[in-house]
Amino acid sequence: IPIGMTQEELFDRWSTTLAVTKVDGTIESLQLHNARPDLDPGPLTRTQLKLRKKRIKNREHRIKSSSLTFRKRTPLYATMVLSNQEAYEMVCNSHLQLFGMILRKHDLRTTPLSNFTKLYLDNIPPGVHLPVARW
Repeated sequence: IPIGMTQEELFDRWSTTLAVTKVDGTIESLQLHNARPDLDPGPLTRTQLKLRKKRIKNREHRIKSSSLTFRKRTPLYATMVLSNQEAYEMVCNSHLQLFGMILRKHDLRTTPLSNFTKLYLDNIPPGVHLPVARW
């Protein structure tokens, strides 16, 4: 998810997607995680703009590079609870998992909850002790 995206903006985008596809379902809740203002780098400086233009110009002359195929990720992510199975299947269909959709020039892909095998906890306040599960 692009840095600087608000929860309302993301909610509107997904609600529109559900409405356009004529799916009988709604978003019950949407939570944005790691939305910290300190992550936003702000507008690019003149030097950064020149470097970006140079990289784009160089890309036109190259056939393929591993740096071009690398997807840049931001630390922002969201979780959604949908009202029914039909809405869930539309949001997690294979097209959105493979190709995603573009939000503010960022590639956004969906991942079903069943694909996750790890849970990461961050921003735990001092003094809170969590039991460690052993498998």
